[in-house]
Amino acid sequence: MRLLILNFTCLLVFACTMDDNCSPDTVRTSIEADKMIVLGFDSTSQRTTLAIEDGDKLFFKYDFEVEQCDNIFDDEWGEKLYFEIPVGTDDFEYFDDELANITCYHLEYGAWVNSLPEAVTEGSIKGTKKSDGKWKVEGTVKVIRELPQEEVTITFDETFEL
Repeated sequence: MRLLILNFTCLLVFACTMDDNCSPDTVRTSIEADKMIVLGFDSTSQRTTLAIEDGDKLFFKYDFEVEQCDNIFDDEWGEKLYFEIPVGTDDFEYFDDELANITCYHLEYGAWVNSLPEAVTEGSIKGTKKSDGKWKVEGTVKVIRELPQEEVTITFDETFEL
């Protein structure tokens, strides 16, 4: 009987490992031409909103999503950085307070968080236009994550594509 219980316990432990049921962390990047970031206010929810609308800028989006596991409910979590630069720019570099010039915002999303857009004012983002609508963009920015309320540094070195 003990052997049966031991076998059953081992089967449960090894059959329920999450490695086979999880997708890895993912990073998605994109650029859209002739767009702009617009902040608004939703009087119903009493929250600041962020929308991407038609405009005259190049809009950059960095989206990081943590590992997702099929057998864990409500484990979704990710964060986005949005910023825009003038159309016709071939390279750029912005530091700290200059990040306001590119309307840089951080947002968290997931099962337990839906953060307000937070202006990014500390760090740096630089980019160089390559060929075929691609950009090489590097960044190191400090943001405050909503849950738990803590300051973290986001670092990325990615290719963004139009």
